[in-house]
Amino acid sequence: MCGRIGEPKLRNSREYGRRLALPVILILALLVIGLDRMTKFMAVDRLGDGSVYTVIPNILDFMLVYNMGAAWGILEGARFIFVIISVIATLALLAYAIWRKRHTLLSLLAIGLLIGGANGNAIDRALSGEVVDFIHLLFINFPLFNVADCAIACGVFLLFVLFFMESRADSRDRRLRALHSRQSDERELIEIKQPLDGSDTPGEST
Repeated sequence: MCGRIGEPKLRNSREYGRRLALPVILILALLVIGLDRMTKFMAVDRLGDGSVYTVIPNILDFMLVYNMGAAWGILEGARFIFVIISVIATLALLAYAIWRKRHTLLSLLAIGLLIGGANGNAIDRALSGEVVDFIHLLFINFPLFNVADCAIACGVFLLFVLFFMESRADSRDRRLRALHSRQSDERELIEIKQPLDGSDTPGEST
């Protein structure tokens, strides 16, 4: 049955409960970690001699570097600090995933990519203290990065998009509820007024 005019409508995006969301998030995170590990092994194996593989001339190539810090060598040598940060971030993201009663595809992708990316680099730091980077952009002065870094960047972007969309949806829902409340009040006033308008006034003959 269709709702009355002015009633807030359910959001059209498909949603998933916690029982389905958590396995999907963990599977996605494992896929990111697996792809990250595989590409790093290939980079070490094929680029370990210092060779450079050109993917797109003057735009993108692959070359092997080992990074002991964050981007641009920030906090170089702070191996266990980064591992601890990754663990805390993973726990916080899992807590957020459990806290949300319903998930959309966007939230599943964002959380899964962030967990996978954070742990992909954490594995490097835990095992050797160095992160394998090999993706090199030639058209911009930017540090080399890897698949885990790409996953983190995409996850952060999707999380911002998610928060923006949900903020707009919540604002729209509040306006619809306010409109529905006003219309309900108006209907109640009309229903109260109609019997009064139809009743006999004092002194009027029947």
